[in-house]
Amino acid sequence: MTLHWVMAVLILFMIWLGHNMHNHEVRFQLHKSIGITLLVLIIARIVWRLYNKPPPLPNDVNTIETKLSKFVQFGFYTLMLAIPLGGWIMVSISPFAVPTVLFELISWPSLPLARNEDVYKRLAFLHGKGATIGFLSLLFLHVAGAIKHQIGPETGVLNRMFPGQNTDASHKPKGLVPTLLTSIGFFLAVAAIPLFSQSGPLAAPDNSVADRIKPNWVIADDQKAINFKFSHDGGDYSGQFDIWNAQIEFYEDDLAKSRVRVEVDLSRAITGKKLYDDSLKASEWFDVKTNPIAIVNLENFKLNPTRDDYTANATLELKGITVTAPFTFNLKINADQAIMNGATTLSRKTLNLGQDSDPDADWVSEHVAVNVALSATRIK
Repeated sequence: MTLHWVMAVLILFMIWLGHNMHNHEVRFQLHKSIGITLLVLIIARIVWRLYNKPPPLPNDVNTIETKLSKFVQFGFYTLMLAIPLGGWIMVSISPFAVPTVLFELISWPSLPLARNEDVYKRLAFLHGKGATIGFLSLLFLHVAGAIKHQIGPETGVLNRMFPGQNTDASHKPKGLVPTLLTSIGFFLAVAAIPLFSQSGPLAAPDNSVADRIKPNWVIADDQKAINFKFSHDGGDYSGQFDIWNAQIEFYEDDLAKSRVRVEVDLSRAITGKKLYDDSLKASEWFDVKTNPIAIVNLENFKLNPTRDDYTANATLELKGITVTAPFTFNLKINADQAIMNGATTLSRKTLNLGQDSDPDADWVSEHVAVNVALSATRIK
């Protein structure tokens, strides 16, 4: 009875939410979150029903009504299972590849299916209008039957619908443990999948080849940061890469000989909002499964004596694309200690970031500001 009423309320709310979430990110994610919740609950309900068969209808319920009751019950179970599964499939094949984050806390993986816009549109119709018509039609029959049994000569049917009204002391519920193990186990098993795709720390730079950079500075791990700023749907956001390393060969008296190589773990981009973190990992953004590392090479250093700052050419290699942008930084060296703060601006379009879902920068800003800060010690 508890599952019955919880799912009934959630389904009715989902019908309303599904028709009132267009271009509304929070409602869209809530719709997906409740949909997965309903999928877990229907699994629990099916397992519970296997262990606890419904009591027979009263003898005064005629054959036609009995068959209609079974049809409605079978229809509800079919839709309660098919609709959230269909929604999961839709998210998995959608051309927009928007990640699913349950209640802004838990990453939920997509099914391993190819993106297909035509199939997505057909499923969207069935999942939206088809599901609404199906559920409301069955609900009408269900409520009509309940009212008929309430005012008709039958007895004992409506009592089974409300907690505390069933006086059949001989019925002892069974299967609580299998129900919990199956439903919760399913949820935990699927939710654990994204955890196995996370990257570990970057390996130490390889300096074995003679023509590689020969670092003469070492960065303090607790005093370094690469931050980025962007806007989304009118709001300003910032993030950072929390795992990266750099090889620095810099000579303040020989800028022509100076060069820097930076390696950034793209999977560790953190914005403070899990949906955005998961989105950045997706194929149309950083595509961390195929290209987990971004490489930046700094060369052609020049000192601007009038402003007491430096410029360099920053060549970024990302997703097989190479772009060059000016990098301006302020550098203060005191004996063997150095503090650097620098900045550059990058174009999403040039780097092919988010060009499937937002090519015209309607949602995410076209330009992203990147800031770098670090402290370093000269290697003697």
